[in-house]
Amino acid sequence: MSCEKSTGEELLPIDDVLASWKLEKQRKQEMMRQVDQYIFQMRNYVNSEAGQMCRGVDRKPNERTASELHPALKKAHSIIQNLKKQDQSKKTIFDMLDERDTKKIKGDRNRLLKEKLTNAYQAIENERARMKIEAQEAKEAIKIIEEMEERINVCESVLCGI
Repeated sequence: MSCEKSTGEELLPIDDVLASWKLEKQRKQEMMRQVDQYIFQMRNYVNSEAGQMCRGVDRKPNERTASELHPALKKAHSIIQNLKKQDQSKKTIFDMLDERDTKKIKGDRNRLLKEKLTNAYQAIENERARMKIEAQEAKEAIKIIEEMEERINVCESVLCGI
């Protein structure tokens, strides 16, 4: 299914757009999985490093120390948040495109329905006109038959009277 903008520029078919979004979503999910794996490994590393540093020293919990020691965790978290925002933005855009396409499809259906109704109405009007002409022809034929009956009756009365 292809749609056109009001400027006349041709849009990509919705199937192509959906396929590219699906591929991009899969790619981003793979990236997010890799980031999650990296974060998990970094947390383990940070926890072990923090544990070694904090042995014998009364400090804050390891997680807080880990976040202070490794800003890479914060960066990874911000990357994940940005990817989630991008996915949400794409979902919003897709919903808007879907709504636009739905409206266009409904508009096309309404236009086709109007055309069909107009054609049906025109066919009905043509049939009425044809039936009126046939009725007029039938009236004329009845008139001719009645005139012939009168002539026959006149001829019959003339012949019978002889």
